[in-house]
Amino acid sequence: MPLPFKPLKAIFAIASVRYKASMPSYLFLGTAFFIDNDGTFLTAKHIFPGKDSTKEHTYNAITFDLQNSQPVPCPISDLEFSHQFDIASGRVQEASDIQPLDLATKDYPVNWNVITAEFSRTHPEQMEDGKVALTFEPCFRKGNVMRYYKSTYPESIPTQCLELSFPALKGASGAPVVVERGGSVIGMIVQNIEQELLPAQIETVTEHGEDTEQIKYFLPSGKAISWVHLSEFVKSVHKQTKQK
Repeated sequence: MPLPFKPLKAIFAIASVRYKASMPSYLFLGTAFFIDNDGTFLTAKHIFPGKDSTKEHTYNAITFDLQNSQPVPCPISDLEFSHQFDIASGRVQEASDIQPLDLATKDYPVNWNVITAEFSRTHPEQMEDGKVALTFEPCFRKGNVMRYYKSTYPESIPTQCLELSFPALKGASGAPVVVERGGSVIGMIVQNIEQELLPAQIETVTEHGEDTEQIKYFLPSGKAISWVHLSEFVKSVHKQTKQK
């Protein structure tokens, strides 16, 4: 089944950009996705190291010139952060030729396929002139929601979440979880969680009758915050904007 959206028009990487000798130097932070034609996007709050003092940091959306496959940094403005949840929003004013994604209005069956596109494969690469540059490489994953549940850690209040059958690697935070059948965003990746495999997957090394080493095995899985909180946050931001 084809993707319900064109990934590089819907998602992008977020980075802080510094210029040295007129050359851009990128620090990759995470992934984000558009939700409106005006360039409004959602991402995870924790990817911003300066979320409590945004004036000290400058952030850029790394979009792509699809014809030349070149990264194009675009300034991010209007950053807003949720007080309760790991959600942030902003706007890429210079964004063009984008494909915003629709937030879901209901949960979907756990056996339905879900997909995501994120930038966890982004890596430094040695250039011919000896300089090191970041290669922004999108990665695609497919699986299903293993369960819907309320998380109380590390959140301070009960939070509607999804446990995914695929892992969330570093850099995937902020990526959308999209229902393959229809293309609605039912969640946003916020972290990776581990499930300890018990009891069979433990290896214990004994010496002189005493345990000297124990090896445990874990199954990594992704954790996403539900569309419920994403929609609530978007509505609250819109309300605040109208009041200004």
